[in-house]
Amino acid sequence: MNYSEELLQLKTNCSKCSGLCCVALFFSKMDGFPKDKKAGQPCNNLLDDFRCKIHTQLEDRNLKGCIGYDCFGAGQHVTQCIYQGKTYRDLTNQATEIFDVFIIVFQLYQVRYYLLEVLTLDISSKKKERIKDLIIENKKICNYFPNKLLSFNLNTYKDKINPVLKQICSQFKNNKKVPTIF
Repeated sequence: MNYSEELLQLKTNCSKCSGLCCVALFFSKMDGFPKDKKAGQPCNNLLDDFRCKIHTQLEDRNLKGCIGYDCFGAGQHVTQCIYQGKTYRDLTNQATEIFDVFIIVFQLYQVRYYLLEVLTLDISSKKKERIKDLIIENKKICNYFPNKLLSFNLNTYKDKINPVLKQICSQFKNNKKVPTIF
């Protein structure tokens, strides 16, 4: 498993997405977004081509929420892989489903990022193999069909992953050279 190649899969590419973060998620102006917005409603800055009309002005407008947001590539995965390039505008009767799938895949991608970061630590080969197996499992889950993703118990999954990550990180607790990944 090549760490750099795996990490590239978690790089956001908005040109391959359908603006899912700008529609599926709720925004709070207090958190550095343009205005308060309910989940499922498009941001008023989302253009018809799914680009942001103020993207080049985010810093000037101090929109830290937009600047700091990263879906880890979940948006393009949902748009390109799960829905084969179809968007919530193409599949209007499935819009809510697409948004819910995006939120689940986004959380799975976050978990995968943490697992990949753990591979950079000086851990035993046995623990590295365990982490690699968890990454393979995560990738498989991310490719489930929408109905299976929607019924997937994310809390149970996190309850399975968290002890593994905590156990590994606890061995570095007093080592100030190890970056915090949680």
